[in-house]
Amino acid sequence: VNPFAAFRNHPRFIVTEKPFDEREPECRSELLKNLLRTGGKPVLASPQVPQLIGREAMCFSRDGLKIFALTRNPSRSEDSAKQTFIFPEQGNIYELRQGKFLGNCSQVTLDIPRGETVLLGHYPYRITSLEVVAPSKVKAGTDLHARIAVCSDSGPAGTHIFNIKIIPPGNNQTTRLMSRNETAPAGHLNFNFRMAQNDPPGLWKLQVKDIMSGTICEHNFVLD
Repeated sequence: VNPFAAFRNHPRFIVTEKPFDEREPECRSELLKNLLRTGGKPVLASPQVPQLIGREAMCFSRDGLKIFALTRNPSRSEDSAKQTFIFPEQGNIYELRQGKFLGNCSQVTLDIPRGETVLLGHYPYRITSLEVVAPSKVKAGTDLHARIAVCSDSGPAGTHIFNIKIIPPGNNQTTRLMSRNETAPAGHLNFNFRMAQNDPPGLWKLQVKDIMSGTICEHNFVLD
């Protein structure tokens, strides 16, 4: 006897006649049908659901900008298939970890490596460039001041995150103390960084990367 039989006609319960087994395609199809029947909507739709398993989608949003995290559980998914994902609406899509613009579209087809997470940005505008306004010379022991802004093809920018590095002369590397992430409300940031009195003189580089798109801008300045 099914112990949940009394809830069979309850509007907030779905009672099946057998235990759910995610390895069974029939069970997965029945679960999807029941979820859709109750008005539940997927974070991202996919025509390969429920055939492909072990994937999970999450969405984080702010100021009209959305970040979708697509993760894959290696213990539940062994296939090598690519998957098509359909967004709730058309937008400018970015693959954040690779820093690639995938186009203005409503769906993408890609591979989610086992045990990894793919991050997709979905924005109402395309980032065309970064603008950095800073002096060409800075005196040691004083602040480097820079105004940084996102340039888009339409409308005002939302909140972005900049990875900022101060790179010393003759070196493409920087230390942890000279690298930081900064939040840029409305895509704008007034950045200040104190140059040490004993920092080596010469040609330095201010490198700014927009984490939301992979766009990079560099500005050279002389420290004396």
